[in-house]
This record gives sequence, structure tokens and C-alpha cells, in this order.
Amino acid sequence: FMPTTGSYTKLDAEYAAPELGSSDEIQFLRTQARFTHHLRIAGSPKYVWANAFQAGYEKNLSTLNGSGVPLSFAFFLGGQNTVRGYSGTAGDRI
Repeated sequence: FMPTTGSYTKLDAEYAAPELGSSDEIQFLRTQARFTHHLRIAGSPKYVWANAFQAGYEKNLSTLNGSGVPLSFAFFLGGQNTVRGYSGTAGDRI
């Protein structure tokens, strides 16, 4: 997949609550947006200018002690080619 022109937009939202099958401590809202735009550079058949913007928001909606968003749903700085480091284990919540 090598786009040369056009744009791609993606919006999604996730909601977890005990009423929908999660545990009592897990209740959160998570949204994400991504916009990518590709434009062939004028006069060049080989080169494409590509820009991307993405943003996300999540909130713990539970008021119980020990509640939080599971680590597997957390946002982290970095990207696909970035080494990311943080303390904790896969079962931790933020």
C-alpha cells in the first residue's frame, strides 16, 4: 500500500463498564482520532509528501479504590520504531 495522493481519517471510541462484562474496577472511556494526508510533490513522479496527525483521550470513570484503565489500553509516547520503557507489568492499571 503506497498512496500517492489523498487523505485517510479514522475516529473510534471504546467504552468499558461492568454492565458490559468488564470487572467491577474497570470502567473507562477511550477515544482516538487519526488524519493522514498524501500529496505528490509537483514535478516529481517518485516523491510524495505525507503528513499524519493523531490524538487520543482516555478517562477512568470508576470511583472504586484500585480502579483504573488497564495498561494494555494506555497511551504511551513513542511510535512503531521507538524503544519505549515504563515501569510496571502487563496487569497493572494506570
